[in-house]
Amino acid sequence: MVNQSIHLVESGRAKFAYDMVKQLMKNNNSKKEEVRSYIKRLPLMIQTNGLGQALAFYYSKEKEHQDIYKVISTWFSPKEKHTFITIDEELIYAITKMNRSTYRMITNEVIELLIWMRRFADGYMKRSGGSQ
Repeated sequence: MVNQSIHLVESGRAKFAYDMVKQLMKNNNSKKEEVRSYIKRLPLMIQTNGLGQALAFYYSKEKEHQDIYKVISTWFSPKEKHTFITIDEELIYAITKMNRSTYRMITNEVIELLIWMRRFADGYMKRSGGSQ
C-alpha cells in the first residue's frame, strides 16, 4: 500500500512537471534557455540558502522566476491529488508558519519536483534544437 502510494506520487509528480515545463517553455518561447537555467539553479539555491529564502527570491522577481514559483505553488494546491501535503494559502506565507519537520518535507518535495522539471527542460531544449 505504501509503495503503491509512493509510486502514484512519483508518477503524478512526473506528469505534472512535464505539463508545467511544456507550458513554461511555450509561454516563454523567446526565453527558453533562461527558464531552463532558472529551473536548474533553484535546487542549489534551496540547499545553500534554504527553501524560504530561495522561494522568496523567485517570488520577488518578475516573469520567468515568478512563473517557476507559481508552478511550485500549484503543485501544493488542493487541486493536485498526487502530493502528500496541500497548502491552500500563498506558499511563501505558509512556509513561514511551518514547523521544522513539515518544512523539511516540503523542501524535499520541491527538490524532487525540480529534478523532474530539470529533466524535462533539458529534453525540451534538445528536441527544440537548443543548446545543452
